[in-house]
Amino acid sequence: RLTAESEAKAEQIVADAVARADRIRAESEREVAAATQRRDSINAQLTNVRQMLATLSGTSAAAIGADFADPDAVAAAMGKVRSVSKDIGVLVNVAGFAADQPAQMVTQANLAAHMEVNFKSAVQISQYVSRLMMRVGGGSIVSVSSVTGIPGNARQLAYWAAKAALNNAT
Repeated sequence: RLTAESEAKAEQIVADAVARADRIRAESEREVAAATQRRDSINAQLTNVRQMLATLSGTSAAAIGADFADPDAVAAAMGKVRSVSKDIGVLVNVAGFAADQPAQMVTQANLAAHMEVNFKSAVQISQYVSRLMMRVGGGSIVSVSSVTGIPGNARQLAYWAAKAALNNAT
């Protein structure tokens, strides 16, 4: 009798573990699909910005990508800017992401990631490029933000705070 109970309990533990692993795998697949969709959307936006800038200025435009959550990667990307052109007339900051997390649930990691990508990287890039612009007599910096940064959104505290900071910095 003890052996049968032990086997049944072991089978239940294994079944629970398999079900949990299946749920985690499904959630991970959804997250990867969402990240891929966001990446594709960002690439499409960059293409549109390049075309718009080329049309408006009659010159070429270049997109410089980086891991905007990493200040060192952003600094390295700025080195690429000089290889493209030292005569920069327009900068468009479009990097950003939003992860819904209610105010009472937001983690410090989520808050830090939103501030790095949505605010600090734009400031870091703008500081670098504005110095190059000053050498040639000026230029324009456009930072793509969100109306969420104005009234706030309790479901997106980290995103709201970062966009509010960006709105107030530009």
